[in-house]
Amino acid sequence: MSNKYQNSLSTITNSESNIVNIETKLVTVQVKSSSHPYFGQGSSKGYFIDGKESPSLTLRQNVLYRFDQSDSSNTNHRILFFNDANRINSYQINISVVGIAGSMGAHTEITLNSETPVEIFYQCQNHPLMGSNIKSSTSGNDS
Repeated sequence: MSNKYQNSLSTITNSESNIVNIETKLVTVQVKSSSHPYFGQGSSKGYFIDGKESPSLTLRQNVLYRFDQSDSSNTNHRILFFNDANRINSYQINISVVGIAGSMGAHTEITLNSETPVEIFYQCQNHPLMGSNIKSSTSGNDS
């Protein structure tokens, strides 16, 4: 297997010559500031993705996104995906959960495709309104 790294995007080529793009997003949990989309609502803590406070994310279809939750601040704050910000309807298609949030190697993976709703939400499995939304893109860069 060969690995190529470009920013936080890696391309892995397996023996069948299938190419899988994996992009890693580093997740920490901190006290919300007034910049958080749900400041004053739900949990007093929020997710920081690659150092940004609960950003609205635009992710490309057919790219595997790995939300790295190895940092100890993630303990008890596993990221899951939902069709709504209030965590009523979970979104479970093309999701993989590995390890225990806050421990080495812990991460949650998602791959969006053409059947993914236009907007889904990343939120904590245990605490309300820690995250934000995700929109799907068929081209261009993610943000």
